[in-house]
Amino acid sequence: MPFRDNVYYPLEPEQGEISPDAIRTPWMPRPSTPIRMPSYNNDSRFKFRTRHENVDWRRIGAIDVDRLANELDFVTLQENIMGITFCSIENERCRHCHSSLDPVLQKLFRLSQYTIEYLLHTQEYLSTNLQTLEKKVRATLAETEQIQAKMAKQTQEVKTLKEECKRRKKIISTQQVLISASAGPYHKCQHCEKAFMNHSYLQSHVTRRHPEGKQSIQQSSNLQYEINCLKEELRLTRSQLEAEQAAHLEKLSQIQENENKKAIEQDVLKKFDDWKKEEREKFEDELNKVRDMFMKELKEVTSKNTTLENELLEIKKDSQRRSGLGVLQEGPQSDTEEGTAKSPLDIQGVKDLLETQEEKWGKRLQQLTQEHDKEKKQLVSKIEKLRLSLNEDQKTANDFYKKQLDDLGQRLQEQNELIKCQKEQVCNKVCRLHQDE
Repeated sequence: MPFRDNVYYPLEPEQGEISPDAIRTPWMPRPSTPIRMPSYNNDSRFKFRTRHENVDWRRIGAIDVDRLANELDFVTLQENIMGITFCSIENERCRHCHSSLDPVLQKLFRLSQYTIEYLLHTQEYLSTNLQTLEKKVRATLAETEQIQAKMAKQTQEVKTLKEECKRRKKIISTQQVLISASAGPYHKCQHCEKAFMNHSYLQSHVTRRHPEGKQSIQQSSNLQYEINCLKEELRLTRSQLEAEQAAHLEKLSQIQENENKKAIEQDVLKKFDDWKKEEREKFEDELNKVRDMFMKELKEVTSKNTTLENELLEIKKDSQRRSGLGVLQEGPQSDTEEGTAKSPLDIQGVKDLLETQEEKWGKRLQQLTQEHDKEKKQLVSKIEKLRLSLNEDQKTANDFYKKQLDDLGQRLQEQNELIKCQKEQVCNKVCRLHQDE
């Protein structure tokens, strides 16, 4: 970078970065080629700033100029450059004579201020251009790397293509040699080194010069014919063996598949029988529980009815006794009146109890019927699935399964009829209880 300690040092076009030793030298030579600076006209945005700040004489007086020049204290210059550049000395007066500064000296100072301001603006402009150029250089370097990678890839492809072309040239030349050797316009004798233009000349040569070779040719042709016949027989035998082997393998696969199907069906039937047995046991247990509950409730109702009947008989006997003997004493009469008043209340309570029991058992029967219908639907759906999964090849097994399914359906029908009978019995008993009341 041409900056060091926030100070701009212009570079020559052919030169790289300036070394730190060159920066610390008190004098730097001008570049051989002039640096192009920004051009300004009347429409330019750059304008010199007005000066309104006062001169900080104390700060300037505290600076040792000789030490600054000897030690190259650029930091002090950077700290005071703004105050010196933008201060106004037009209103400054001498402390001793109180006279204004010399106009020529003022002009010189203002020119130096404008020069410094212009140099600061030029420094900012050059730094901005330098950043733009650095971005362009980085983009160009990245593009160059991409192009180099692409060129390396293309070079590798060209190398592989050249090798492929060489290999194919060798193959083509070999093929041409073979074709030219096999397609030659001559017929070579098998017994000597002579060659002839056509086959008739070769045959006449063999008959004339090699009569014993004709017999060997005949024998070799016979042997070749026998070999061809044996090869054909071997091919047919091999094809037959392959066909038989394929048929045998197919038969074995079918047998294995049938056995697997049988095992799966037996497993399904076993699971279905177990499930059916469990459901039957559950259903029988529920029926037994319901039957026991029915019997218990009926016994309770019958016992209550017997007690009520006995009370009614006693009441009737008391009423008959009173009608035959006349009016009894006042004490027994009050007792009978209390009994007659009490009996309608007991009868009403029994009626309410019977109605609640009837409603309760009706709901219970309805629930059992719904559960039974649900289980029946599940059984029917599973039966249909089993029917669809059976194979046509196993007709005897299907008949056996069908018989079992029919038995199961018959049992289900019997269970339905048994539930209906129990329901009718309960309804009849409830009706009898109402009639007895």
